[in-house]
Order: sequence, then C-alpha cells, then structure tokens
Amino acid sequence: MQPQTLPDQQTATVRVAFDVNAGIEPLTFPSSATTAEITDRLRAAFLAADVIRDGHRFAVTIENTEMGIGTVNVLVDGRVIEHGSITRIEPEPPRFVVTRVEPDPRQRFIAGLRAAADFYEANTTMPIPLYPNLVVHAEGDDETQAEQVRVAAELLGVEPERTGRRGHFRAQRYFGPIEVGVLHIPAATMADHALRQSYSANIHTGQVATR
Repeated sequence: MQPQTLPDQQTATVRVAFDVNAGIEPLTFPSSATTAEITDRLRAAFLAADVIRDGHRFAVTIENTEMGIGTVNVLVDGRVIEHGSITRIEPEPPRFVVTRVEPDPRQRFIAGLRAAADFYEANTTMPIPLYPNLVVHAEGDDETQAEQVRVAAELLGVEPERTGRRGHFRAQRYFGPIEVGVLHIPAATMADHALRQSYSANIHTGQVATR
C-alpha cells in the first residue's frame, strides 16, 4: 500500500486538531509528512493522554486534503473513536525591510569640494572668498580636543601651536590660499566668552538719552 502524503508545499505546515474534550493538544507537521508519520505521533499523543491503551491496533485516515482542509479519523481496532481536522497553514510572505543607507559624510564632503571647484573653474566671474578656510572645531573635553589637534598636526605635517592670550591650540596648513586645520578652544575660555556675552543685551553704544 502506497503511503498517503499530504499536499506538497515547500514551506507550508499542517495542523491536526481534535475536539477539546479529546484531551489531545493540536499537533503541527511538515506538509511533506506521510500518514505513517502522522499516525506515529498521534498514537503517542493518544497514549500519553490515556485515551487508548498499548496493545490496540491504531490507525489514521485522512480525507479531503485537496484544498488544504480535511478530516482526520482515528481508528482503534478498526473502529473510529475520534474525528479531527487537518488544516494547511500557508507560510507568511517574506517581509522586506527597506533600510535607507545614508551617504558617508566624508564622501559627501569630498564630493562637495570637487563640485565646488568645478563650479568655480567653469564660472570665472563668480566672486571667491578672500580668506577661505576649512578649520574644524575639535569636540569633547579639553584633553580630547587637544589630542584631536595633535593628530591633525601629524596628518598635516606641521607642529601644533598655541595662539592668542586665551590658549587657543591649533594645527593648520595652507593649500594655496585655503586654510585647513583643527582648532581647540579651552573650556575655561568658552565659559568666559559665554559670561561676557550674557551682558551684551545691557550694553549700548552711542548717545545716552537724557530727560
């Protein structure tokens, strides 16, 4: 006798369930499962639930599976003792997650520089800045910023230097007229500047009105 096979579905599964009073939990099988494989698992489930006893002839028949919904008949010693349902569960369609990949900031910057250079070269009447610079302000605490300046100095092939009375620490190099570098302004200097600026609204120049 040729073993009966459930409808073929590469990734689908089938669910076999009985009335709740039968005391048998629903079972899931691959869609390629044969009646022999289903029979073995159902027999173990019926034995575990104490619905049948060992030694009896146990058999399963499956009807009307063409549309994916059918009936499972459980026979013991040739007599049907339980009816169940068999349902094919279709796999969920694949979910496609669209991830937006942002361009690398450095690559965008470099591309922008090249585009700007091409623009100036093609438009000779376009005014150019007198003191062009690409100076980056370092970030982090004082020590972190100072280290960024030292690293930049090594890359630029220059010595870092302190400028001004307020301890500005910088590494700079000129590419033609364009200044490139990294600048560190100490936190104390920034705090002093912020304090001075807080009074700016109270400072007026020009003639003082009198009554």
